[in-house]
Amino acid sequence: MIELQEDGEIACPAARVWAVVADYGQDPRWRKGVETMAPHPEGIVQVGTTTGP
Repeated sequence: MIELQEDGEIACPAARVWAVVADYGQDPRWRKGVETMAPHPEGIVQVGTTTGP
C-alpha cells in the first residue's frame, strides 16, 4: 500500500479548495506533470467518473 501525506495552509475556504481538488478538469492547474485531463462527466468527481486525453 502506498500512503502519501502532505501538510500546508491555503488561504481559502475549505469548500473552495475541495471544489478544485475534486474537479479532475482542474488538475493541470495544480498537479505537476499533468498537461491535460478530460473528465467525463465534467465537474466534481463522482462514482463512475472517467478521464481521457
